[in-house]
Amino acid sequence: MAENKTYLELWKTNQLEHPLIKSAYVRPVSTFVGQPDSMNDGGAAHSNFIGGLVSNEQYLFTSSEDETISVWGGDELDEVVTLHPETCVNYLALSPCGRYLAAACDDYTAKLYEIPSMKLVHNLSNHDNYVSKVAFSQQGHLVSISKDGKVCVWDYENGRLMHELQGHEEWVYSLSVHPTKPLAITGALNSSLKVWNLESGECVKDLIKGSMLMYVMGMTVGGGNSSGIGNDKATACSAWLPNGRIVTCAHEVVVWDENTWEVLWKGEQQNKEIKAVYYDESRNMIVTASATVDGWNVDTGEKMFSQVGHDGNQIYSCYASNDILYTGDEKGNINAWSLNSLLQGGNKIQHSWSITDIQVDLERNRIISGSYDNSVIFWDGKGKPLKQFSNFSDSTKPLGAIPGKEHLHILTTYGKVVIYDIEKMEEVKVISIDNKLIEFDGAYWIDNERFIGYTLSYRPRIINVETGAITILETFCSFTHHMEMEDGLVAFTSYPTEPLDIKYDDDEVEEGMQLNSINVDAEGTAKKYKNFSPLMIFDTQSLKIKNHFWLKKKLEKSDGTFYPNKLLEYNNGNLIIGYSDSSIKRWNVEKQECNNILDFPGDDYGMGFFRVENTYFIFDGKSDKIFEYHLSEDSLEEWSSVGADKRNLKIAPDNEHVYYRSGENLIVLNLKSRAIVFNETITDYRQLEFVDDKIIMGTEDGKVYVFSN
Repeated sequence: MAENKTYLELWKTNQLEHPLIKSAYVRPVSTFVGQPDSMNDGGAAHSNFIGGLVSNEQYLFTSSEDETISVWGGDELDEVVTLHPETCVNYLALSPCGRYLAAACDDYTAKLYEIPSMKLVHNLSNHDNYVSKVAFSQQGHLVSISKDGKVCVWDYENGRLMHELQGHEEWVYSLSVHPTKPLAITGALNSSLKVWNLESGECVKDLIKGSMLMYVMGMTVGGGNSSGIGNDKATACSAWLPNGRIVTCAHEVVVWDENTWEVLWKGEQQNKEIKAVYYDESRNMIVTASATVDGWNVDTGEKMFSQVGHDGNQIYSCYASNDILYTGDEKGNINAWSLNSLLQGGNKIQHSWSITDIQVDLERNRIISGSYDNSVIFWDGKGKPLKQFSNFSDSTKPLGAIPGKEHLHILTTYGKVVIYDIEKMEEVKVISIDNKLIEFDGAYWIDNERFIGYTLSYRPRIINVETGAITILETFCSFTHHMEMEDGLVAFTSYPTEPLDIKYDDDEVEEGMQLNSINVDAEGTAKKYKNFSPLMIFDTQSLKIKNHFWLKKKLEKSDGTFYPNKLLEYNNGNLIIGYSDSSIKRWNVEKQECNNILDFPGDDYGMGFFRVENTYFIFDGKSDKIFEYHLSEDSLEEWSSVGADKRNLKIAPDNEHVYYRSGENLIVLNLKSRAIVFNETITDYRQLEFVDDKIIMGTEDGKVYVFSN
């Protein structure tokens, strides 16, 4: 990779070996943007989320919180007319005869428009709060549900209120009507689920009782489904199918039998709430919309396709017509998809949010990626997606293989450690951490059974993966990085913050000082001071901290803290460390003595410490300065490079090229020539790994790339 030509040339010509977005993403058949003069600079169809979306043979109707209803028609779906009801429109429904369009509105009304004149014929008013959804029955009813907890049944031809159904105690948010009978099913935010007879106005089935729900600071607390059947939380949408099935959706799909009211199957947890569901009778398939567009076989629950849509944004509405599926998202965008293309593409896999970390085992032809979208994906060595696990409640982060059992990899998510067999692509074991808020950032393996998991906010834990036993290390600072030494000793850096799971007595705190870390004075008395933290030496035999190596100095840097930042190397009993004040220091571990190697004259805190042969390099934190210190000559050079936002610095295996991020660009810098050999815009790469002849990259928007050199 002397000049890295293959990688750079392939990137620039868009001929990379396997950028996963090319093979794992089924692009919409068209991006629905409408006419530039009627959109936001030619971009989105609406300026707010699209909650209403229905279609007939002639028109596509969309509505939004931007207080408009748009009617689109023609081969290019040009905007035919825009209605301005002067209120937010949450949902739309078409009457069975095709003559009427109903709109659920924030002004406490359900509005009825006649098609195609789009003349307002009825303004149905009986609610005391927002109208969430509306639906038509075959018997001439229009049903409206509201935040006021009421379900209203109207004779929509004459605009007469037939029934006011009361029984829900909270906001009624989901609604669907039987395709042939005068029945409706409604769900509220406290998870209650009821079935109504629209002609008699009676509740014929109290399927799920409501739970306690409170509103705190504008947020809902509680309201989960405690019945043990159906969805885990309140349903956001539902559909009553003509084959005797009812679909209810929250963060998962649940399919019921309308005769026995038994749950036939329950789908996997989605990363975001399912806001819309559509039934394709010809394929016996339901399509759900969350951050992904998913197709399910109604009878078996088999996933027929799964596709990330709208760049991972929340999708609020979906509807299909003439084999085209329309989806509307939270930013007002509409996409049109070919259902045949989605089905032919199968179950496509992709992260929908930022990559947290990547682990590589090319010997077993596996790449493992974790993401903030609460999933982990297994890929083969060339980047082909193999399997996705998305049943996590929060972000995931792979931490590497178990020594001696390299086919077993550990992954951390909040409150859990999960072990996977990467050859079989199966979950082997789940270990619950003693604190559900802990997600480890790093791991050091003590032996083949135990590792130290550490994160910035909590004390480190020793986890035994065989027994599941957990031991909290008695430290006063959290660990940030580690380096193995010799004789069972490991060096750990720390950061000056008090771990969230440790408390000190008031008499231990020196008056006037913020409790952030501990220092040891000349008499050996432990006292608390702010802005300092030590280098710690851990003994794997005693499983205790053997030494704390402290440095205390006058703080001059704008960062306002002083701590060991980067473990550079260990050699002949000496640890070389880069500190936050842009200095490099040498600790003699046995003598516990520290010598200063160099103070770099940077303007800010030091980052990007690394050594190449007999030369140390450091990137200044917030300027374009790079410092180069030659050990043999005891000389220091200063030069400049591109950008002032140098993050995620990574030196290549050739010890010649450095990769880092600057703004939206990936920079590749040749240290010998000091020349920029690559400078291209990428959507915020987060992770970069070098394995053999491959470069593996994870980005902020959830993509994973595999490049060959």
